Amino acid sequence: MLSLYERWNELDPSKKEFTALYKEVRDKVRAAHGGLQEKHQIEHLKSAALDTLTAIQALDSVRFREIMSLLNFFEMLGTYTKNNYLPIRDVIQLYKGPILEAEIVCTAFIAQWQKDAHMPPGLFQHALYLMKRTKRREECPYLRWIL
Repeated sequence: MLSLYERWNELDPSKKEFTALYKEVRDKVRAAHGGLQEKHQIEHLKSAALDTLTAIQALDSVRFREIMSLLNFFEMLGTYTKNNYLPIRDVIQLYKGPILEAEIVCTAFIAQWQKDAHMPPGLFQHALYLMKRTKRREECPYLRWIL
């Protein structure tokens, strides 16, 4: 866990870039759909994030690389938790907020990128696994005790 903590701290530029992206997309959605409940705003957030990330991928390779560095970290964490090297409970306790934000911002983009690049299924599969498990645990409080 200590080496993960050190790796997480090394990702400061990536975390700042990702946070800026998340805030940018969130502010756009709130301005356009501020009257909706938050759970309905999330669908608009996912769509806006897909458009924004697609534009960043095409126009700003440095920024895109920074954002993908954070996603690669979650891919590594997902691999460790899926193979039971780390308890999912510990990972969620430490990284729940960023994982849930990444789920909102990156899930649709990963699916679209995989489709556009004609890749077989599996792009960031462990990061998606981690996001799915974290979201499920957040949505189902009962599961917090058994996961």
